[in-house]
Amino acid sequence: MGYRSDVKSVIEFGTREQAVEYYHVFDPKHCLYSQLKVEDRFLVFEEDAIKWYEDYPEIAECFSYLSESTCAPGFVSWEFIRVGEDADDVEEYYEGEVTGILGLERIITMNWRR
Repeated sequence: MGYRSDVKSVIEFGTREQAVEYYHVFDPKHCLYSQLKVEDRFLVFEEDAIKWYEDYPEIAECFSYLSESTCAPGFVSWEFIRVGEDADDVEEYYEGEVTGILGLERIITMNWRR
């Protein structure tokens, strides 16, 4: 099965139209961003339990898509968080006028019913 991570990223634009325009820049056949969706003026990517190794070509393309967004019309910021299986395995990257759209919480819950 291998080591898995949960990954979230958001690219923020000034308008929905600018987000949609950049959405069409990439080829989803070559990138995991086939899961990408437009929500208002944001491009959102979410993937849980994925093998996220930076030397995989499809992962490298996802990072390229993020970094190239800084040159797109209306670009505001991008944020990225990856949480691995190990408690201390967290990566956070961002660029631009970051507004804190993504966040990370650790909580403990208890279920009394069995």
